[in-house]
Amino acid sequence: GLAEMPRFTSGNNADPQRLERILDAKQRLIGVDVDALNAQVEEKRRRQEEEKAHEQQYAEALASHVATMTMGQLDAAALRKEWDRSVQDFRSTNQVMSHAS
Repeated sequence: GLAEMPRFTSGNNADPQRLERILDAKQRLIGVDVDALNAQVEEKRRRQEEEKAHEQQYAEALASHVATMTMGQLDAAALRKEWDRSVQDFRSTNQVMSHAS
């Protein structure tokens, strides 16, 4: 309160009510543009929601790409296996083992 504050004797500082208003946080809020502060809070909230939506879209796209790559790898493995099987079938039916004497 005022008891702890040094007393000023010149100009506006001599008014104890003015000094109390300056030191009182609630009184200092008078003159603050509440609408501007609310707009800043709303803008920050909107920006955070947009970032969250963007991150969600990225995660979904990444999951889709991973799934596509996995399917491609499975398809490639199946083709390789089928090729190996057909080569083995060809060898077993068309190649004659020669026995060296």
